[in-house]
Amino acid sequence: MRTQRHPWRLIFIVIHLVIFIYLAHGDQLYSTPLQQTQQTDSLMKAVRSLESEIAKDPQNPTLYTRLGYLHLQLKEWDPATDAFKKSIELDDASAEAYNGLGLTYHGKGRSPFLPFEALRKLFKVDNYSIAEKHYKRALEIDPDYIDPLYNMGVNYIAKGGTGNYENAVDALRHVLERDFEYKDADYMLGLAFQHLRDFVNAELTFKRVMEANRSVGKAMMRLSEIYLETGREEEATEMYYGGVVRLNEPKEWDDLYAEIRILLEPEERERFPNFSMEEKGEFIRKFWKSKDPTPTTPNNERLIEHFRRIAFVRENFPDIIPPYYDDRGKVYVKYGPPDAKYVSQMRGEGVKDNESWSYEKSIRRGLTFDFVKKGTSYQEVQDLSEAAPAGSSESVRNTTMQRLYRDRSDFTESYGRFALETGSVDQSVMSKFRATRHNATEDAPVSVFRYEQAETFLPFVYNVSQFRTSDHNSRVEIYLGISNNQLRYMPSQEGISTSLGYTFVLQDSNYSDLDRRNNRFSLRANSQEEVQNQLFLHQENFKLSPGKHTLAIRVENPQGLSNGSYSNDLEIRDFRGTSLMMSDVQLASDIQPSNTEDKFVKNGLKVVPYPYTAIRKKRPVYLYFEIYNLKYNESGNTDYTVTHTVDMMEYKRSFLSRTVGAIGRLFGGQKKMGISTSYQQVKNDTEVIEYLSLDLGKLPVGIAQLTVSITDNTSNETTSQTAKIQLIE
Repeated sequence: MRTQRHPWRLIFIVIHLVIFIYLAHGDQLYSTPLQQTQQTDSLMKAVRSLESEIAKDPQNPTLYTRLGYLHLQLKEWDPATDAFKKSIELDDASAEAYNGLGLTYHGKGRSPFLPFEALRKLFKVDNYSIAEKHYKRALEIDPDYIDPLYNMGVNYIAKGGTGNYENAVDALRHVLERDFEYKDADYMLGLAFQHLRDFVNAELTFKRVMEANRSVGKAMMRLSEIYLETGREEEATEMYYGGVVRLNEPKEWDDLYAEIRILLEPEERERFPNFSMEEKGEFIRKFWKSKDPTPTTPNNERLIEHFRRIAFVRENFPDIIPPYYDDRGKVYVKYGPPDAKYVSQMRGEGVKDNESWSYEKSIRRGLTFDFVKKGTSYQEVQDLSEAAPAGSSESVRNTTMQRLYRDRSDFTESYGRFALETGSVDQSVMSKFRATRHNATEDAPVSVFRYEQAETFLPFVYNVSQFRTSDHNSRVEIYLGISNNQLRYMPSQEGISTSLGYTFVLQDSNYSDLDRRNNRFSLRANSQEEVQNQLFLHQENFKLSPGKHTLAIRVENPQGLSNGSYSNDLEIRDFRGTSLMMSDVQLASDIQPSNTEDKFVKNGLKVVPYPYTAIRKKRPVYLYFEIYNLKYNESGNTDYTVTHTVDMMEYKRSFLSRTVGAIGRLFGGQKKMGISTSYQQVKNDTEVIEYLSLDLGKLPVGIAQLTVSITDNTSNETTSQTAKIQLIE
């Protein structure tokens, strides 16, 4: 017989239930460690207060139900179980108690011992099956009670398997029919569809979740997974960026952090847990943006590769705890597939399964990993003695290690130290092997991804120069050069033609776009011979503030089905001071006075960019630069000296010069190869332009350092700019 309950007590129970389900599955507000401690202390006080009430009224089932929900919030599964069972013992018709008991078994989750868990599932005595039974009992008692119906749908998803996902869809649809705004039932429905690989319904459901402004961050993250699965990489990238900055649930962040932790630098791993939700989202967005090899395109190839690696390792190297893959998977996520892999065929005598991976060709000499199967997953080990049977003596462990390493002696160069004919593993050899591996691991990058340009790569060159604007910001000039020989021309009515498209992107230190420009040029000629050895030149100007930026360029020739991309960090100079300054030194192939409007014209000069750093010695090359903040002398003029120097850093020398150089060194002297020229100028302005021609014909082939120095003869201030150039015949 169902006992009578006081209305206020029932309301109190429902409030606690709603709070628990909200914390377990719904959108959560972020709480700091201090707030979490305060919440825990408050709950503990409530537990002690209820225990005092129970001591006075030990036959009251409602008090035990309330106590059970408090323990649930503290994730104290066993005390919660005892409290709900006591409530049911006193009142077998309590739907609230059965629902709470279901939540306790759901919270306990799977057993970490997979064979035992599989046996429990076979006989339907695993925690999820027991939780399902209690939810069903709660619904038998009260068919209109929506909480156990929702919880059962969530429980079906946790159980996994096609049948359970279908049951989850059915249960959650019934929840939404009763209350279409109930908790995150719509999100959980989308998740069930996703597990069923019903991507059409999953996408529609998650989009409805976003439109209703519920669980937006989670929904966007799931949509990014769906888009990747269905080959929509650009949409996957965009949705991931949007979702990660909207995530506001600790559990989601715990899972995401477990997934990317191994890709972070040590100082990043130390700082990350202390970030707020908003800071975590922005950190992850910047982290992946910084890895994007092609910022000019919507998709991020490095992020997409990470998705692929995660999917691969969860399928091939599974584990039951986050991030749901074993140590082999962690190495794979960091570095991709190994250069070589050795799976031991040694069986019998209790030897555990083991394998070794090598990244010595692609990353670093000595970078190898040994794995041994322990339980149901593989763990990285210091040496293969851990493959010996559990409880083995030291001699057995050493014998096992000797045999396993000798088997690998032909695997790679590192393992080759363990020669087949050696009767035992020499300890000095093992020590060197471990030291080499340790050093390789310490020196190896945190992760490796090699972006492969398309086979139809379109090569191009570019150069950058910075000048001061009238408001003392920086004018960044980017010079783009593409050989016409690399473009595919097609026959046309007027001869031959082709097109060339480009994209320039400049991003700030947060990898947010500051400027993005696209353009397409149509190129025509009378014949192929006319365009031979010609260079397509283009210049784009950007106005930027000082600081760290990222520059990305993409070019494409549709007729040749070719494209090319580059991305580089760019430090924008600060021109806001009042001391003597100069711009960058721009290399030019020609400089002539001009009053026309042209992309190459500035300050009355047409400065044709030379985008290469390699310069032919016999070809004239020009330098253009600007000088700022000169001081007036007593005559009202500015007086300064320009010195330009080319010093050879590396160069080829003739036999005679090598002989003479050797004699010079013998007698204590050697003349440094290079040229230097100075001239003085008197002007009537504090900001001036300068350009000059360089004669490099007498210098040898090699690498040189070009230095242009300015001395203000009034203030005695000096400034200079340098650039490395390569001299070729």
